[in-house]
Amino acid sequence: MVALIAKAVSDDFVYAVCSLMDFWYLAQSCIIDEAECSKILSALKGFHDHKEAIIAAGGQCGKKNVIINNWHIPKIEFLQSVVPNIRLNRVAIQWSADTTEHAHIKVVKDPADAANNQRYKPQICCHLDQMDKLHQFDFATSIWEAGIKFCDLSEELEYKSDPDNKTTKLTVNTTSELLKLINSVTPMAGLTMGRLVNYFYRANLLKQGSINVPTPLRTHQSSKYVTFHLSCNPWLQENKHQ
Repeated sequence: MVALIAKAVSDDFVYAVCSLMDFWYLAQSCIIDEAECSKILSALKGFHDHKEAIIAAGGQCGKKNVIINNWHIPKIEFLQSVVPNIRLNRVAIQWSADTTEHAHIKVVKDPADAANNQRYKPQICCHLDQMDKLHQFDFATSIWEAGIKFCDLSEELEYKSDPDNKTTKLTVNTTSELLKLINSVTPMAGLTMGRLVNYFYRANLLKQGSINVPTPLRTHQSSKYVTFHLSCNPWLQENKHQ
């Protein structure tokens, strides 16, 4: 990108873009110490010191190519928190936004695309409400077709599993166990059929030493309701912020 704009815009414009690209590149390093943090801050400062050249050249545009004369952009403002976050939580590359981004697509972007570009919030809520009703209907239908009957807590759930219509009694304690019984009957709308991993159970096994795995451990339960699972082995070095 820098090579493409080098001869077409001012030096300050190029410096701002180059500084921002350096910031993105450095912030994604696998190993970051205090010296690297200083480089990241320096790159961010270089962008802020020269960003006005972008506005002066008309490079900051919004919808219909309308020139914007300010930098009131949340993502740009949040860049100041990158280095403090690295110092507190170590390298950013070990974290993933896939889950939240997927949720954002499902509950915001897809419903908005199905609307008519008017009154987004009410239409998104209406869309989600209708999808929830469809999921509940599919869920109830799947349970009925599987022959599962809900009983009092002191009793057992019944599941018809043989072709002779004989009833085999079993107890279902969790939602995941229930889904296993109905997955082969009627797939729920929007249900992901991938393998579910109970990281709470895995973290408990690791804590008890019941399984042998390479260290450092990548699954950790920090509280009763929160468990972390790193997608790759984190770098652990003394006197360095990662």
